[in-house]
Amino acid sequence: MLIPQIDPLLINKIQLDMYGRVSGVFLLLKPTGITSHDLVDGVRRILRTKKVGHAGTLDPFASGLVLVLVGKYTKYAEAIIQEDKEYLAKIVFGIQSLTQDPEGIIIKNQEVIFNNELEIKIKEIINNFPKSYKQRVPVFSSVKVNGYKLRVLAHSAKEIIFPSESEVTFIISQDPKPAKEITLNLPIKEVKIYNLELLEAGKIAELTINQQLIKGNYSYCNVRVNCSKGTYIRQLAEDLGSKLGLPAFLLELERSKIGNYTLKQGINLTDLQQISDALVNGNKV
Repeated sequence: MLIPQIDPLLINKIQLDMYGRVSGVFLLLKPTGITSHDLVDGVRRILRTKKVGHAGTLDPFASGLVLVLVGKYTKYAEAIIQEDKEYLAKIVFGIQSLTQDPEGIIIKNQEVIFNNELEIKIKEIINNFPKSYKQRVPVFSSVKVNGYKLRVLAHSAKEIIFPSESEVTFIISQDPKPAKEITLNLPIKEVKIYNLELLEAGKIAELTINQQLIKGNYSYCNVRVNCSKGTYIRQLAEDLGSKLGLPAFLLELERSKIGNYTLKQGINLTDLQQISDALVNGNKV
């Protein structure tokens, strides 16, 4: 069990102590289009408490499990973050975006027509992908390098240049002063891919990226990934493309498992509101 101190029967249950203070562990289903912080704010509003934390965020375009901790359980956040994760991902071959996901500008675009030969290559690369590999930290991440948070620099830069695979240069506008250049070495860390499973592969003729409809001849694959904490699926998507000699990016992502917790156990904010209402009305929850 993920947290030995918590009875499984108490998951998604609102607990009140003798002083009326709220606690609980909630497996929330984040829809696409909102931030994980929006989800946490929703829990704060429903339960009327500020002591709410999470054990790992998801980007706005992603969906799936976010484990939200309330009251006395917030102390478990760091322990839960260490747990392994499972994701369902859709990877598109033929396009590369600056953010490696559908929220960034396109920096490479080429037709990749799906055929039997490409499908065989995709299967071969996925079946032989190493169980442990050194992954470059994405530019659009919250990792700090030399005191700079990469994501903050990336969003404030007017241009991002990659002098090499391990380096990135941010061009920061300082009008009326000359632009400032900040070059950093991107950290590389070892991550574990316990299982990488091809679920489907095929062609895709249109998709939305950076709020624009893109039409063309591209290929995609859907995969299930079981991995260690801190694995960037966006970077994994690009790495799979590199092995094929193709630009690639992560179009869709769903977190399907955190430790032993699965999507089937998840609830949404409407469910939580109903649980809260039932408690207020004196019913068992």
